[in-house]
Amino acid sequence: MDIANRLPAALPASARPASHRAQSPASNSRAGSVATQASNIVAAGVTHRSMTASSATAIGAPGTAPRTTPPADTTRADLDRYASLGKTRHSHGTTQSASAGYQTLVNRLYEGREPPVRSFHADGVDHHRYHYLNRADRSFLGEVYAFVQAEGVDPRHVDALAGVLADYRYHDDGKMLHSFNTSSYDGDGRKLTVDFNERDAAAAQRIRNGSAIHSTRVDRGFLHYLTDPGKSALGNLSDLSFVEKIVQKFSNEGDSLSLHGAYTTYTFPEGGIKA
Repeated sequence: MDIANRLPAALPASARPASHRAQSPASNSRAGSVATQASNIVAAGVTHRSMTASSATAIGAPGTAPRTTPPADTTRADLDRYASLGKTRHSHGTTQSASAGYQTLVNRLYEGREPPVRSFHADGVDHHRYHYLNRADRSFLGEVYAFVQAEGVDPRHVDALAGVLADYRYHDDGKMLHSFNTSSYDGDGRKLTVDFNERDAAAAQRIRNGSAIHSTRVDRGFLHYLTDPGKSALGNLSDLSFVEKIVQKFSNEGDSLSLHGAYTTYTFPEGGIKA
């Protein structure tokens, strides 16, 4: 299995530590030992996840002003969320305007010049992953940037969330991705599986089972994808406990939610393959 193709460009290059830039690609071979698979994952910068071989039980430019009217390519499904662009979301306790948050998104993800929404099926050209965020995604993430700015949160947490969501959109809302845990084997025919680390696993369970998931503005299909280790454990660079707070904040339960000084620093995921 091509592990490298499962890894999203979740952070702008400038936001990554130097040691994680220009990494060598992972092996494209489906065969090989667990150790070879593990070393490829380490090189890809996702060593905080764990891999197992089941039979052996080896666990192994200049800026542009933010839009205030929907662009021509906005779909009807996007309009409900887009209506709030440029207005302050007092119902969610943010003190920054959505338009300021949207401009932060444009500056951080698109270097000040917002591209049109891309569709892989529409033009057959492989663009940067962030280009596949749809209008509703961009509007919502602008509000998330505004919220974290007011809370003093490191915006790289939102960069990482945006990257995983963009990869989900790029892969046709995850439909083009098969679960690693159902289709991966080593050279000896042993099935390979991956899982979250203990902290992420607990956060994923709280996201799936919490009441906020029923009213959150975060795409529920994306949340099911994000909390499935077989689909996202290898490529997710977001902090799932942070995602949990965003799910809660932008739900019917989030009016008074504050992060109380948490998430002021983003740490690039590190760790080791468990053996």
